[in-house]
Amino acid sequence: MDVRKFTRELEALRAFRGEHVGSNLLEALEKSRLLIPQIRIRYPDPVARRFWAEAHDERMHQLKLPMEPDSPRWENAVELSNRIYRGRNRSAYGPSVHPLDKPEPHFAEFIQYPAMMDFEPWLDTRIDVSNDVYPELLDNGNVETYYTTWQILVAAEVADAGVHFRINLADDDIFHAVQEALHNGLAPANSFSLNFLPVHVARDFAQNEPALNAVVWFAEECEYTLTEILKGQGGGRFRLSEQQETTYQQACRDAAKAATNQYQISTDELVALCRLLARRWLDWNRQGRPLIADAYKDFLGESVQLTKLIGDLTFVEIRDRVEHASTRGRPILDEIWPNWSEREKDRVRLTLKAALKQQDTNDVSEADIDAFVNFLEERGLEAFFWRLNSFESHAFRGNEFALEGMKSDLQGMAVAVEHVAGALGGTETQLYEKFKQLWRNPNVLRLLKRVDISSLARQKRNWAEFKVQLEALRQEQGGKTAADLVLAYRIRGGVHTTLPEDDQFELQGLFVALMRAAVLTFVEVRRSPAIALR
Repeated sequence: MDVRKFTRELEALRAFRGEHVGSNLLEALEKSRLLIPQIRIRYPDPVARRFWAEAHDERMHQLKLPMEPDSPRWENAVELSNRIYRGRNRSAYGPSVHPLDKPEPHFAEFIQYPAMMDFEPWLDTRIDVSNDVYPELLDNGNVETYYTTWQILVAAEVADAGVHFRINLADDDIFHAVQEALHNGLAPANSFSLNFLPVHVARDFAQNEPALNAVVWFAEECEYTLTEILKGQGGGRFRLSEQQETTYQQACRDAAKAATNQYQISTDELVALCRLLARRWLDWNRQGRPLIADAYKDFLGESVQLTKLIGDLTFVEIRDRVEHASTRGRPILDEIWPNWSEREKDRVRLTLKAALKQQDTNDVSEADIDAFVNFLEERGLEAFFWRLNSFESHAFRGNEFALEGMKSDLQGMAVAVEHVAGALGGTETQLYEKFKQLWRNPNVLRLLKRVDISSLARQKRNWAEFKVQLEALRQEQGGKTAADLVLAYRIRGGVHTTLPEDDQFELQGLFVALMRAAVLTFVEVRRSPAIALR
């Protein structure tokens, strides 16, 4: 990518806080050898002058210094320029190998590799295009500097490289003293810190450069194929047809093979690259720098895909080879791309353990809870997971919008409880009748069949009065469980009206009670020989 695109992508990471991300910054990084461009096109001055003249008004064609005449060198320069343009616009001109990916010998005169050359100030590369209209005129169009995608990560790493002084620049006297010290080449303060980490990371990138380049090649070719497939679709979302999917997958396999052949890399080298990228993701994630962490995650994702194709490996196999535990003791790739179902099952487990402990329900084991969450996943009842996830995201946010979200999640959980009851074998139309079908515990069933309890569940009475009577029910034998079941039905039956509860602590207690109602019903059915799980 050229300087303009590179600075645009780099600026989005907010790595250079307080600095303008532009060509001056990139020049300074190149001068310090912290970030060196991958490749540079530089036409000889006579060639560059002719390019300039042909792009401007005829009145300015009378240059003071010579232009390149028709010659093999001019033809080569025009060919390179045209092929770069076509490579930059593949969607219009069709597939072609970018001339800078595999430079041909007759282009060698125009190609420079800055890492192998002494630094030259960017302004010094300008050419003199003085002419009859403008007696003194300089132009920088003879140089095109290119970076590769993975160098954005390197740039983010070196943003804080070097020596750091912590100084109160808000104090005018101190500010002027610092300016004077820097002007005189002196240290602005006695206390300083050295940051060597970017040096080590830059070395790691250098060691993995072939693999990094292969990933870029692979990702760009896959993206180009997908762009071609999307042509003529009219925008919006759509599902790839079977033929389109086959075309895309085959193109990715071809790109993977071409990339590894071009850069001569092995599966082990790709796994080592994944390990490096994952480790850097973890460090940036720990530092609370999500923009940079996400950039690593994106590049790591492409690296994993290439590794899968080249090594014929599954994600789990790559995960195990990358190893490196995260802060939570899980494989780091599982931390980066967590299994949504397992994560949400853990959330339900932890909540239920606390809820059952709070109600002194000792006859429900951890095995029962594990069986319950597995049952939810197996029966396609992920709505139970979603409702808890959403409720936790809304809880105690301190605004009325979050409060309404909690109420909606509570009512949604009541519907999820009814779906659980149905999956357990309840065939009646109403949730309350399903509970009476499923429960065999005599103390609980007796209460559910009592007229006053049935009335308590069904009548849309005053909410405050309902809570008082529900609390009284909890004092009876089997009443704690019966109260949870009655509450679940009461909220399920009122989903078409606004829930009359504004206390967030009360809402949390009600939500937990609904979860208890579900798991206790599951355990009751699981242990009852008279009822078989559907």
